[in-house]
Amino acid sequence: MNICLNGVLWRNGLNKPISQTGRKKSISEDEFKKILNEAEVSPLDWFLLLLIGSLGLRVGEAVRLKKENIHLDDNVISIPQIKIRGKRLKKNEVSENYIRMPFTNELKNGLKTYLIYYRKPVDKWGWLFPREDGGFLTVNQAQNIFYKYARKLKIHASIHSLRHMRGFLVYKKKSDIRMVQVVLRHKSIGISTIYASPTMDMIREALEEEVEK
Repeated sequence: MNICLNGVLWRNGLNKPISQTGRKKSISEDEFKKILNEAEVSPLDWFLLLLIGSLGLRVGEAVRLKKENIHLDDNVISIPQIKIRGKRLKKNEVSENYIRMPFTNELKNGLKTYLIYYRKPVDKWGWLFPREDGGFLTVNQAQNIFYKYARKLKIHASIHSLRHMRGFLVYKKKSDIRMVQVVLRHKSIGISTIYASPTMDMIREALEEEVEK
């Protein structure tokens, strides 16, 4: 039997979406923590995934970040917009539009740790995640970083799942669709409503709580 949840068909109620990729739309917070633990072997991998998962960034936004986009005195980050008037930036295009969002203490400490190892290339090229040739990390390279650890943990998801995870967590904590829209920077609040749908983990948690009562 197949059921539809969050706009995704699930086979036999298991955590296996029916899609061309076979990957989950979102991952759990526990899975995110496991991936971060595995990524600790590489400061760049670890901080990239921490940043995307913590702020719900699009991958294209994360790789286009510059050191100057992070304002530590104000605990604010300027996120480059990759969708301008409905059109997405091309592969090597740089955004001139930014949205300011809070930069948490966890990310602030993570940045300090990351720069212990990568300060020289970051200062030299300006990009927060620079390549050896001076450009910024590509979306494909970022995706492969996620897959490397997800495959090891047998987590069938994509790096974009980190953004979905953050959306679900924000709604679970605040029960406020408008907050989800602001955090994920959706143009339309209608897009944000998908995060009001319960995930399989949320349904399981609710059922377990009922049993415990």
